[in-house]
Amino acid sequence: MTAKSHPILLSVLLLMLGLGCGNAAEIAVIAGQVELVEGGVKIVDGKGAERVPRVGDHVLEGDTLHCGKDGELHVRMQDDAFIAVRANTQLKIASYQAKGTESDSAVFSLFKGTFRSITGWIGKLNRKNYQVQTPSATIGIRGTDHEPLYIAEIDVEDVDANPPGAYDKVNSGGTLIASDFGVIEVAPEQVGYAPLRAAPRLLPKLPAFYPRTKHERRIDERKDQLQRHIDERAPGGSGAPDGAKQGKLPDRPKDAAGPDGGNGPDSNRRHERRQRPPPPPPPKF
Repeated sequence: MTAKSHPILLSVLLLMLGLGCGNAAEIAVIAGQVELVEGGVKIVDGKGAERVPRVGDHVLEGDTLHCGKDGELHVRMQDDAFIAVRANTQLKIASYQAKGTESDSAVFSLFKGTFRSITGWIGKLNRKNYQVQTPSATIGIRGTDHEPLYIAEIDVEDVDANPPGAYDKVNSGGTLIASDFGVIEVAPEQVGYAPLRAAPRLLPKLPAFYPRTKHERRIDERKDQLQRHIDERAPGGSGAPDGAKQGKLPDRPKDAAGPDGGNGPDSNRRHERRQRPPPPPPPKF
């Protein structure tokens, strides 16, 4: 029996080959999932195609997240990290991998604006592979809750009030700000600043232009929940279930969609929930 003598078999084989080629060409790395959308927000993929995100949508490696003057976007990353992108911000997920191996990485490119980043297991166990890149400096971390901010020179009207360059406010943990002009360490409750053409330095106080939003309490709650989840999922962790201690991943907790389940006051009720991707394996470090 040959495929040529059986047209139906031949059709099935051709269809399978076509689907396989199509899937190979369209494979995308899932970096995270949207938990909150507010105001004017869009995502632009690596080919320039735009989409308006909804709660439950995937965010992919190579996507650029755009928040307008009233926008805010929260994303739970695959390594249980959490990012809250503020208004007037453009942030690209330049490189991302969360497979529970030593090659896991998270690299963000911040073109303008600010976001709050609570690192997951990549920041906790593989810190050297986490970076926030800006045009004037690169920010590295030491297991951190921090808020990078970048002011582009072209966007500044009052240089004295809003000096252009890269900033980083550390809430917990610590960061390093490195530029062509030097390196500084930033500790909790400190703010570092890397000017465009001068050495980085610590600032005596928090700049007035650093934003806070009505969702800060929600972000703090997610931080606590996700950090506990990382500890539970880590193989051999003190709070890990028996499966995790054997290197197996326990089920995600019931709060995986957010404190309000993705449909509470902190979510856009117009958005439909979509099925979440399977969680990545636990770290093997």
